[in-house]
Amino acid sequence: MTRVIINGCLEEGCTNDGGLSLLCPEHAPGYAPALRVLNLPVKGIYFDQIRDGTKSHEYRLITDFWRARIVDREYDRVVLTRGYPKAGGIGGQTRLTREWRGHHVETLTHPHFGPLPVTVFAIDVSAPHTDMEKPS
Repeated sequence: MTRVIINGCLEEGCTNDGGLSLLCPEHAPGYAPALRVLNLPVKGIYFDQIRDGTKSHEYRLITDFWRARIVDREYDRVVLTRGYPKAGGIGGQTRLTREWRGHHVETLTHPHFGPLPVTVFAIDVSAPHTDMEKPS
């Protein structure tokens, strides 16, 4: 039996479009799925509190911007940076990697958001990732 594939993966039962290659990216040798990372730049004071374990959640106002990045999404990890460091930062000093443990919605009052209560996404950043970067 001759199998004719036009722009499709040759792996038995695969329905992925292989493009111009014979195997789709998922079945190509050495394929590793891309990590799903939520990047959160934070102010230095909050970065230090998260690093020291005194702050377990990072807060983001519920806006269309953050709703698109958080609601019904799953991530492999959360990367927090102290501001916007050059070249992605240095593990433990300007970059922290945390397990993705989801989020919940919370109403709070905090000077960062002004004097009135606001509704926010509370993103759990309490657990270091299992292969978290060590300080250099």
